[in-house]
Amino acid sequence: MKLMLIHPLFSEYGGAEKVLLDMFHTAKKKYKTEMYTLFYKDYLKNEDNIFYGSLEEPKLKKVFGYKVNPFNRKAIKHLGKQLALRASKEDKIVLTNFPATLILNEALKHNPEISEADITFISFEPDRILYYEPLNKLNYIPKDIQSIKFKAYSKLLKKWRHIDWNIIRNRVNRIITLSDYVTKQTKQTYKTNNVNSDLIMYVDTSKFKPTSKTRARTELNNKYKLNLNKNDHIIFSIARLVKSKGHDELLNALNQLTKEELQNLRVLIGGKGPLTTHLQKRINKEKLPVNLIGFVPDDDLAKFYSCSDTFITLPRKETGGPLTILEGIYADNFIISTNEGGPPELITKRNGILVNPDNSKEIAQAVLKSKKQKSRAKERRALINKKHSFKNYFKKFEKSLKLI
Repeated sequence: MKLMLIHPLFSEYGGAEKVLLDMFHTAKKKYKTEMYTLFYKDYLKNEDNIFYGSLEEPKLKKVFGYKVNPFNRKAIKHLGKQLALRASKEDKIVLTNFPATLILNEALKHNPEISEADITFISFEPDRILYYEPLNKLNYIPKDIQSIKFKAYSKLLKKWRHIDWNIIRNRVNRIITLSDYVTKQTKQTYKTNNVNSDLIMYVDTSKFKPTSKTRARTELNNKYKLNLNKNDHIIFSIARLVKSKGHDELLNALNQLTKEELQNLRVLIGGKGPLTTHLQKRINKEKLPVNLIGFVPDDDLAKFYSCSDTFITLPRKETGGPLTILEGIYADNFIISTNEGGPPELITKRNGILVNPDNSKEIAQAVLKSKKQKSRAKERRALINKKHSFKNYFKKFEKSLKLI
């Protein structure tokens, strides 16, 4: 028996990619495990047992993106053939994001025996372009994705949508998710009750190691020249710099605060994306106490959380937690996040506050409230260790796939 993970895209490193790599590394210690993905990325160069559809990224990726790019076809066919050659009915196959279903469909053409394998779909979310109309009617589409362009392009994906629907409805043995919000969304999109929140959002505490606030600030000052002071109230945020992550709304909220309220307040934003130049211009023009850090390497991630008092993330209809909320809690940060999507499943009155992402005054008041919070490090870490550890996540994964 082999465990075969099909995660088609590592082109943009996010929560799903972190989950798959964590699973892959742990599973390899116990089972014969392989990963299948469409395009090579440099950060995967030291990984073994990964099979690629292509060593080059798709054409016109800036126009079509990655998931529903029509130039993916050649890579999908090549990867499907590799899967067909290596898979058997004895294997456990795990699908994730679209177009994983197209890869499996291609493999089935060459090796029909695979249809007898045990197949699991981990739903991080139904694809927003592929299922644009039903998701928009169900109010799952963030405003920045709502457009005639996406609606029109979605109509052209009828064949791919049919294949995806057929695989999910008729080929997979089970559908599992990491949150109740995604479970509901997946059930409504695919019109099936064969969906369960069997998995959990987690922190890999074996790798994520917070340190003292003083030490973290000193080390980050030395490396990033941030000039963080002992009495500063530091707010940290990390996400791709795109409209749906709420960075403009955060800057709008800071503009609601008086000069006195902004005193000793520092905001550190990690991440890269198309809004980088726009946000930096706003920060400079409006003279806000914000630093754009850019890409944060894994070695420094825990330090940024540790140096901070508050973690803020303002996503629109976030499909999962996100994982960063739990990392913030584990690092003893007070959490500010949105009252829609996945965050309400993770945030309580004792560890944070939920806000309307469209209300800058409400966000500003949450920032002021966060400055009055006291440390609850012992309580918060105990919560993560008990309910949201990666060890618990992987046990649930094994149980769901009947590996144990």
